[in-house]
Amino acid sequence: MSNKYLIDFGLIPLDVINLVINEHENVDFIVEDKFKYQRGVKYGLNTSRFFLTPCLNAKGDYRFYDYNIVQNILMDYKTLQLFDRTESVFHTISSKIRKISSKIEAAIKLIKSNNYTDLIFTATPHNCNNWILAKVAEYLGCKVHYFKQSVIPWRYSLYTGLSMNAKINHVFEEIDNDEVTEINDFLDKKRGGLEEALPDYEKKRILNNKGKLYSIRREINYINRPDLLFNKLFCWIKYNKLSVSPELSDKYIVFFLHFQPERTTLPEGYGFTQQVLAIKALRKNTPKDIKLYVKEHPSTFTNHCHWKEKDTSFYEEIANIEGVYLVDINFDQYKMIDKSIAVGSITGTVLFESIVRNVPSIAFGLSPYIQSEIHHKFKDEISLKNFINRIYENSHSDCFYVMDSLTNTFSVKKHSFIALQPGTNDNHIAAAIGIMKILDNKFSFSVNK
Repeated sequence: MSNKYLIDFGLIPLDVINLVINEHENVDFIVEDKFKYQRGVKYGLNTSRFFLTPCLNAKGDYRFYDYNIVQNILMDYKTLQLFDRTESVFHTISSKIRKISSKIEAAIKLIKSNNYTDLIFTATPHNCNNWILAKVAEYLGCKVHYFKQSVIPWRYSLYTGLSMNAKINHVFEEIDNDEVTEINDFLDKKRGGLEEALPDYEKKRILNNKGKLYSIRREINYINRPDLLFNKLFCWIKYNKLSVSPELSDKYIVFFLHFQPERTTLPEGYGFTQQVLAIKALRKNTPKDIKLYVKEHPSTFTNHCHWKEKDTSFYEEIANIEGVYLVDINFDQYKMIDKSIAVGSITGTVLFESIVRNVPSIAFGLSPYIQSEIHHKFKDEISLKNFINRIYENSHSDCFYVMDSLTNTFSVKKHSFIALQPGTNDNHIAAAIGIMKILDNKFSFSVNK
């Protein structure tokens, strides 16, 4: 049986969608909302193979109710977390269960009625509707694919499966001498100090904030959301009250928190979407004579601090864990990395940055693939404890070679797409390139990593 694909319309360039529709009869598109649907109409796309997300305001259809699928998806707490993130707050647990069940029925109906074998998303599904559609697909034996950025920001990989053990599919686009030079320049920046190594997006935010991470005057932007305004204020006060300046001469591991809500923790954190759980796992399996420092992400205060994810009790709970200390938000993170025994995070770029600086790292979620003897991806508490003991008791000098982490990647640097949608970014360009490679059978499914 030939494959039949359902592809997330997302923000993929419209000329790519048009090409796919005209050249591949075995492809349909799932469109998230009516605005994107109308954008396709205006561009002149053949919309007969478009489906509005079936889970959106789904009424349900009892003929497609499946007890096992409903129970399994409901028992995955990430489903409820995503519902809370993207749906109205005015729901009880009981009404959430009812609405999610209806979404599941609608997704089953779409997939079974059209005999799809593969779903392709531009990124890890991270809104409630796409998550449910993808989970239903997997339970029905349909493969779920998506694209993720590698350790080099302009190179991407195709992943299959919604789990910490997702597979990376084999494709490799040659790296020429010019790109090698560019990669080496990028690595040199990551080995530098705060000014060189800090991501550009964070530099821009701090610059826009006139060098301050938090300013009451700037918070006037949230006047229409007083709940967010006051939550950030209270969190800022609480964090600064509880935080300390780290002693770099101490033996310590540093854990870097993520800004939330964000795809990189929900769902890509999987069992650790609630970051306190990762901190507890790390503290429990680290020798007591090693401190655990925890540093908040600057974007929590330069962007918004949502009470759905963090409030003052979040910081209180971290500070109350024995041997765990919140770190002054203004302290240089790269100085902390360089003097640490190891760096922990859910999926953050800091995991790669520490390896580049010859400091071990521990990932608690589905982070970009890193091939290194001093990088650990969480599997269970025993292996975590063994890794920490190994790096603590033995000196290490990892001969990190970045190309080993790029063996299943392709670049988004060179493309000729012209009909970009508003908001199209590198992830959508990667999806466009990758989708054409999939349809032209240029991917080898799949390689375990």
